[in-house]
Amino acid sequence: MRTSCVHQESNWLGETARPQRLGDDQSNFISSASFTLAAARHHNEDCCFSDRGARLFIVTDGMGGHEGSDVASRVIAESLVDSFFDAPRFLSVGDALSVFNRAFRLAHEELHEIGRHRGLFEMGAAVLIGMRCGGQLYFAGLGDCRMYLLRDGSLRRLTVDDTIPNLLMTPGFISSHEADRHPDRNALVRCLGAEAFEPARLAQVESLRAGDRLLLCTDGLINSVRAIDMEAILAGANCALHAAALLKVAAQAAPARDDTTAIVVSVDEEAPHVALRECEQISPLRLRQRQPDWWQRMHGRSLPTPQHWRFDF
Repeated sequence: MRTSCVHQESNWLGETARPQRLGDDQSNFISSASFTLAAARHHNEDCCFSDRGARLFIVTDGMGGHEGSDVASRVIAESLVDSFFDAPRFLSVGDALSVFNRAFRLAHEELHEIGRHRGLFEMGAAVLIGMRCGGQLYFAGLGDCRMYLLRDGSLRRLTVDDTIPNLLMTPGFISSHEADRHPDRNALVRCLGAEAFEPARLAQVESLRAGDRLLLCTDGLINSVRAIDMEAILAGANCALHAAALLKVAAQAAPARDDTTAIVVSVDEEAPHVALRECEQISPLRLRQRQPDWWQRMHGRSLPTPQHWRFDF
């Protein structure tokens, strides 16, 4: 079944796409890895999917506090996987927008249908989709899942949160600092499954190149690992799987955790390989022993910040 690789486990880490040639010139390799990590609940409200061809990447986050949020997250992810499975390998911007909107609408309608049958009328989810067409990537989202691009050692956010604080920040009513601490920072103004259908806002990374690393994640990672530490991990890790393992450990070490899910996509000049068993051996204790300065800085102590870290096993 196509959707059998949708992950919603309470604790999972894996390489979802082994290194393979990227684009027409075949000069670079692309690979991906992901993880899911549930908080202290009986179910995981996050979900993710990444195909073996490193073409399709999906993260969803069920609306917290609403009954059936874990159901909504998985239903939407599975519907989107089915919609994108047969999408052409190369699309114009206009065609890509049509594909995304059709997939969003089908997922919206399927969720409402399931909600009516189960008596769950407030299901919804934040969603982020990336679809690679050759050497470029189209992406669109609703809610507060985020995509970041690490290029030339610098991390840049590519998405905009559909939250109340962001609406206030855009016209300048509050600062970004105030937005990060706003009491309604997790309140969504747009999501998939809301009463009214919301169309996709399409954007693209025009040309993926060697050294690029993409991160798609739910707000659990955003709230537990600072951007400066995400940048250090993505820049210092050996490959996509290594980066995913380090991000997972960093999220586990956070004092207060939400469900956390992330996909890391890496473009490299050479095909990297790190064994899964080696990444599974990474633990908060081992990371603290190998990188004490980074560990202490992550926990709020003021220490000098090097430009890059090298995370070794």
